[in-house]
Amino acid sequence: KFSAMLGFLAQMATMIARSGLANLRLQECAGNEKNLLYSVIDSIPDSIFIKDCESVYLDCNKAFKTFFGLTAKKISGQTDFDFFPEESARLFQEKDRTMLASGRPQRNQEWVKCEDDGERLFDTLKVPYRDGQGHLLGVIGISRDITELKKIEAENIALQAKLLEARKLEMVKTLAGGIAHDFNNALTSVIGNIELLKMNPSARNLRDCTKAVEESAYRMADLTKKLLAYARGGKYQERKLKLQDFLEKAVPKTGFRSNEKIAIELDLDCREAAIMADPEQLQMIINALIGNAVEAISEYGRIVLTCKTPNFTEAFKLQHEAVASGAYICFSVKDDGCGMSRECRERIFEPFFSTKFTGRGLSMAATYGIVKNHGGYINVNSTPGQGTEVEVYWPLLPPEPAQTAAIPAAPEKFTILVIEDDEMLLNLENKFLERLGYKVVLTAGNGREALRQVKEYDGGIDICLMDVRLPDMPAEFLYRQLTNIRPDLKVLLCSASALDWEAQKAIQAGAQGFLEKPFSLTQLQESLAKLTY
Repeated sequence: KFSAMLGFLAQMATMIARSGLANLRLQECAGNEKNLLYSVIDSIPDSIFIKDCESVYLDCNKAFKTFFGLTAKKISGQTDFDFFPEESARLFQEKDRTMLASGRPQRNQEWVKCEDDGERLFDTLKVPYRDGQGHLLGVIGISRDITELKKIEAENIALQAKLLEARKLEMVKTLAGGIAHDFNNALTSVIGNIELLKMNPSARNLRDCTKAVEESAYRMADLTKKLLAYARGGKYQERKLKLQDFLEKAVPKTGFRSNEKIAIELDLDCREAAIMADPEQLQMIINALIGNAVEAISEYGRIVLTCKTPNFTEAFKLQHEAVASGAYICFSVKDDGCGMSRECRERIFEPFFSTKFTGRGLSMAATYGIVKNHGGYINVNSTPGQGTEVEVYWPLLPPEPAQTAAIPAAPEKFTILVIEDDEMLLNLENKFLERLGYKVVLTAGNGREALRQVKEYDGGIDICLMDVRLPDMPAEFLYRQLTNIRPDLKVLLCSASALDWEAQKAIQAGAQGFLEKPFSLTQLQESLAKLTY
């Protein structure tokens, strides 16, 4: 609103010039035009003033006089030095000269030392005014005391900071409670089944108990992956995927099926669309979206998974700040369930936030982290009683010619070096590799030992299975040292964390693959097979 006064000041400057008031004080002029002008500017609560080119006051409005306790006669011929301390007066006159030299309007905010009232903050807008021939005659300004407004703004900012901090603490409490809930459930199953196995080590009991322990371990691993995905700790292992083929296979994997109450439909038209994504993380997104849609439907309903080419509206761009350039594909899950309130929509991506019960809601938080980490966008449209649609916008790859897959060589032809500082894991990895048929001849618990063995070993070494976080040296440094000695060595990185910065630096240096812990025998086999093409 205050900025709109710029136009008014320009109009007032024109009125003054036309009224012949440029070289005279306003009160020396007579006539209806002068009276109208006085009436207008005196009704404005902000201080308005007129100066000549030497920064000498010609006139002012009622608000200016009231602020300084002046009469009409005392303003004419005065300067800023008559109203303000010397430091402030010099600053005002310097800015007058700068504005007049440029011939352009100027707006400033300054703290001003007043004689009786301490420091006050003024927001001042000044414009030059000219006569009918365009000659520069002086300055017209409007000034507002915004000291109290700034104090209120500062108090509001402090209050907002406190509210934000309180919300963060609440989110941390909810997150900690949710993690404890899920982990304790899984650990109870692990500990309980181990106790049962100790009491009855029969073959049947061994089979049943180990199966339950395995399922609980995978539940904890899944929770950890979701937490890392929410934290956007890495993209894990991206690869090129045909989106429609993936979605068609992903829906059955969610465990939800169409039935007489809830129909799950696919409306896909993206057969040629290809994206870069981690398949496991993308499956996690589909699980979350379908699962939430099913829970939103109390009895009968319909869920539709759609894939389309997006058309970004201006509203969408504003909501998501800046949409990066490039092509995108959009897949969405829409249901006709209960819908969400505005408050729920704003909190849907908070970890463990749920409208259901404590300990739910991490899947959507993980979904948000995965989408953002892959350079995409996520949008939620929902109205209470009218259902919800969650749209995921994913960067689209340009089309490429199809390639014929290579056939991997037999495992027994490859010699592997294993570098792992955890002795239990080192033994497990050795057993996995032996079961898969690989020849494991070298093992090391740290980088120095690995370098020594690589230098001293006379035979060939084809693959190195290397832990990222070793106690004595960074992964990138060790990778470069190993490949300097053995240029043909292929390295598969392995870490209990996501594809973090240390692993990414090693990948950028040339490491050929990444395997996240915990991993199964099948996952290790697939990762090694990629290196043997």
